[in-house]
Amino acid sequence: MSKIFVGIDPPLNVATSDVTMEDVQLDKFSNLGELIDYLQQLVDESPDCESVVVVCEDVPCFIKEIPASRSFKQGKAFGEVIGAVRALGIPLHLLRPQAWQKGFGGLKGLTGYPRKKALADHAKRLFPNTKITVPVADSLLILRHFLLTNQTKTN
Repeated sequence: MSKIFVGIDPPLNVATSDVTMEDVQLDKFSNLGELIDYLQQLVDESPDCESVVVVCEDVPCFIKEIPASRSFKQGKAFGEVIGAVRALGIPLHLLRPQAWQKGFGGLKGLTGYPRKKALADHAKRLFPNTKITVPVADSLLILRHFLLTNQTKTN
């Protein structure tokens, strides 16, 4: 079995693939328990602890376009996801939004849903054979960025 890479856009949007990104699975879990069960299953099916790698968006502590209450909820979800991944012993990499969004045109000045929609359009262009929705697109782009920038380390 090859390595399995899991891209997570907190709170519960997930993209899973091997290093080739040819067979991508996209999920939007409804609660943290479902995500933990999914990650545990991947670990249980893996021959060693290095066979599953999680890449998660490093959620900024302040985003001027969103209310503090939403920032708090996003930060709480981020902490829960990170805690679960670390408790399962899965190697974890964090990516800042500025890193994985770099190079995508048409984002300047966009916030909220219009920005998410533009990112989903990029994901659809890059993965034309994958059914991509706005909620899960970021997780796929996070995973793609990690695999492209860490290609020599993941083989």
